[in-house]
Amino acid sequence: MNESRSTPDIDELADALLEATGQLCHIADHMVSAAEAGLSAPDAPPPSEVLRKLLAETLANARPGFAKVDVRRTAVVLRRTVRTIEREIYLVPADAPRENGSAGFDDA
Repeated sequence: MNESRSTPDIDELADALLEATGQLCHIADHMVSAAEAGLSAPDAPPPSEVLRKLLAETLANARPGFAKVDVRRTAVVLRRTVRTIEREIYLVPADAPRENGSAGFDDA
C-alpha cells in the first residue's frame, strides 16, 4: 500500500463509503440469507436486482432536495472511487503461502 497522506475531504469520503457499504452489506446479506433459506418466491429476481430497485425507489421517494446535477456528480465520484478501490486494494486468500513459508493464518 502506498504511504500517502490523506486530506479531510478524502477522510470524509472514506467514512461515508464505510457507512454506506456497511449498511448495504447488511441488507444484501439479509436478502441472500432469506433467499437461501427458501423464504423468497421461486420466481423472485436475484437479491442484487431487488436491492437495486429498492434503493432507486427509496432514493427517489425520499430525495432530500439535492439538485439533479449534484446527484449525477456524486454518482461519478462513487464510480471512480469504486474503480480505484478495485484497482488498488487486493484481497489475499487466507490460505495463500506467506514469505516465511507458512500456509496461512492457522500456522501463526
